[in-house]
Amino acid sequence: MRMWRWPFAACLVLFVVASLGAAAPGGGQDRRFPDLQLIPLEGGDPLQFSTFRGRPVLVNFWATWCPPCRAELPELEKVYNRFSGRGLVVASVNVDRRPEPARRFVRMQKLTLPFYRISESALRALGVRSIPTSVLVDGEGRVVRVYQGFGPNILRDLEARIEALLPEEAESGGT
Repeated sequence: MRMWRWPFAACLVLFVVASLGAAAPGGGQDRRFPDLQLIPLEGGDPLQFSTFRGRPVLVNFWATWCPPCRAELPELEKVYNRFSGRGLVVASVNVDRRPEPARRFVRMQKLTLPFYRISESALRALGVRSIPTSVLVDGEGRVVRVYQGFGPNILRDLEARIEALLPEEAESGGT
């Protein structure tokens, strides 16, 4: 019975970045991130992605069965802690078939990132091809960069691009 899960999950994830992959820099496109309905992982009222308009957003797609995803999430927690006070929104979207494994994982790891789920139809429409995948979106809702996979180079580039999207930190000490 378990054997169908891995191919199904792999196929599902293959759908999610095809449309976003074209949004990489140099594509010359003014590609907008769709106004998804985000369903909080721990319950509560869904919210629309457009709620974040005016603020840069990092959308991360992950699954509990994905070792690079599990390694990436603590690093994204650090990014969230570093930049959220300056306006960055992080929306970590779990793509597991059921939410329970993700809830357990988040609690065990004591992660405080905002975690969400989206409908399977929205996931298919996005076309994400692999996980982890992170999409950096500017305050106008335009896709700045799509990152597939995880590693130190991706993290450095991501942090530099986030820094460029955020207002300068307030100087201490005056003029």
